[in-house]
Amino acid sequence: MAKHTAPQVAGRALIVDRGRLLLVRGDGDGSFWTLPGGRADLGEDIKSCVRREVYEETGLTITVGDLYAVSEYYDPAAAHHTLQAHFICAIAAGEIQDSWVDHGGSVEEVRFFTHAELMELPIVFPDFLRNGEWNNGPVPVRYMGMDIKE
Repeated sequence: MAKHTAPQVAGRALIVDRGRLLLVRGDGDGSFWTLPGGRADLGEDIKSCVRREVYEETGLTITVGDLYAVSEYYDPAAAHHTLQAHFICAIAAGEIQDSWVDHGGSVEEVRFFTHAELMELPIVFPDFLRNGEWNNGPVPVRYMGMDIKE
């Protein structure tokens, strides 16, 4: 039986530019696309976490705005549970460059997707991004539930 540990806390950036959502591939096991971001360090506030992680994964400097949604991911087999805070963010400086290398992690690709393009991706995390509501402007903060790996 897997050893269960306390849930981890992560912050992620919801960056929409001209109707396209910024996603990264390579985070985790590299098989899925997700919002840039990651786990908070001990003592780090969640917005600072989002700024740091986005810079590490994309080279972009961002402003972190309001909370967009909260979701959870749980994989019982791996005893992995993460609570994720998704913030509405904007690019303050920089641009996506093919030559960018994530020196601190495993991000292999950074790209903007339209909703139609996102729907063609085999795995997008968190799954609620498929509803496309991120392209309709700010919305009230919502708890989006837990995705459980089966």
